[in-house]
Amino acid sequence: MQAFPSKRAPAFADIPDEKWQDWRWQLSHRLNSVEDFEQIVSLTESERKALSQRGLFRVD
Repeated sequence: MQAFPSKRAPAFADIPDEKWQDWRWQLSHRLNSVEDFEQIVSLTESERKALSQRGLFRVD
């Protein structure tokens, strides 16, 4: 079976494949906050507000 090529955000371009594909690395580098997401993608005000709501979305 051929591995699925993952499209990475530019912020993760320098991460070696063996780390990128390691679930432990993924878990330890997960996005936990609105600020983390904003470093990777542009959020609309609505998205920012929704991600900030307690209990609405689990963000991590």
